[in-house]
Amino acid sequence: MVGIWAWLRRCGQRYAVPLVLAGGIMGAVVLASPGAAGAVTDEMRRALCTVFGGTYCAPPEEAAVLGGTERENCSEWAGAEEAPPARADGSRRERQRIGTFNIYGSLGHAGDAEPIVSTVVDSVKQRTPVFLGLQEVCETQSFALAARLAPYGYNVYFDPTPKDSYDSGEYATCKNGARFGNAIVYRADFADDIAKSSHDLNTPDGQSTKRRAPCVSSESKGAVFCTAHLTAKSEKDDREAERRAEAAALKDVLAEKYQGMTVLLGGDLNDEPVSAALDDFYDPRYGAGADGDLKEADSVGQGSGRNGGCRDGALTLRVIEERSGVAVEVTKFKLDYLFVSNDVEIHGTEVDEDRVSDHNSLWSDVTF
Repeated sequence: MVGIWAWLRRCGQRYAVPLVLAGGIMGAVVLASPGAAGAVTDEMRRALCTVFGGTYCAPPEEAAVLGGTERENCSEWAGAEEAPPARADGSRRERQRIGTFNIYGSLGHAGDAEPIVSTVVDSVKQRTPVFLGLQEVCETQSFALAARLAPYGYNVYFDPTPKDSYDSGEYATCKNGARFGNAIVYRADFADDIAKSSHDLNTPDGQSTKRRAPCVSSESKGAVFCTAHLTAKSEKDDREAERRAEAAALKDVLAEKYQGMTVLLGGDLNDEPVSAALDDFYDPRYGAGADGDLKEADSVGQGSGRNGGCRDGALTLRVIEERSGVAVEVTKFKLDYLFVSNDVEIHGTEVDEDRVSDHNSLWSDVTF
């Protein structure tokens, strides 16, 4: 049965064979010829999206371009392109682990250190990353993290998020009154010349929370790790313009401030892979309007294929939905990303379902 289902899925994605679900798992199958794709109604398209994913999940006018590069080729991008054998300081490139995790620090934990701090500490001890980007962090949690991780050779760089304007001197706060922001956990011995900096992302007027991107860099290693938390959608407003402005600003920061460096970017970007905002990060090979300089660690043969092409990856956000009168937790969207320069070799990426947050953490083994 599994083999038949896989065959149906492949055929559906290739030949536009509509499959309509009814009466439980599967009802009736409606076949259409390859040339009859225009006959697919909105209702049929929604059913096809549920089963096949791919271009059927896009509005009809976008379906022709959403797929991007054929999925079978995505894994070829994992290798490094023209990677130098050594870093600027003469040290050899090394296999390292990087990660990103939205810890739900205020809404989920009201700024309390536990249990979230213990979860992050345990993950760091187990996975020994060189960099870990954290979003939705309360300053009280960053203090606790720094104290707990110091014996293991890690530092924590906390960057508070400005409120109302970038020069107001005011900051967004958590439920316990602590400053709210992002943080980077980094291995203290990565380099002797580690520099920390924060960059405004030009969040447009009208949003009280002004987004920034903290970065940790080393000239001698020729590398920078940044994390970001772009403006989220609301029930009444998609806020796409805000995310597009912030993404464009971050792209400029990486190109201008860290020119020539290997870029590692982890964050909750609050949009899905095929969104316009993420065009600024994905390398043009990804298609669908991609105009960036990076590849995504979870889009090189690791994803579900639901978007048809390589702009894909494991789902990372869990939501509660009512199904048949029962509240069910569903992992529904990919909002979390690990982007890396094309000179980085990607060995594998995985998601960890950390139940202390509404987001899963994302980890990747890379050589840079």
